[in-house]
Amino acid sequence: MRIKVVRIPYFIQLSNNAVKKMFGIEVEEILFDESIPSLGYKGQNTPAYLCPAGLVRMVKEFRHFTEQYKTNIDFLKKQNEPFKTGIEFLEIEYSRNAFSS
Repeated sequence: MRIKVVRIPYFIQLSNNAVKKMFGIEVEEILFDESIPSLGYKGQNTPAYLCPAGLVRMVKEFRHFTEQYKTNIDFLKKQNEPFKTGIEFLEIEYSRNAFSS
């Protein structure tokens, strides 16, 4: 028996779009709502808590799920806590790697 392990980052909602992109299948039932942000400074899971390599990895994952990037970046901006969220780190890295995926 073969087992395949799939790593899903904590900041990616397992939405219908994500399942289709990751596994190439469409699920009829409604999964997670990707319009709900998965990052927030109260949970200490924002770019501010990442090392540089973690930030690069986060951006790489968000490149595949651009709608979730937009949801999270908009939510972090609404927090109006740039020091606690580290939003500028994420925006800089995302724009720096605009053509890599």
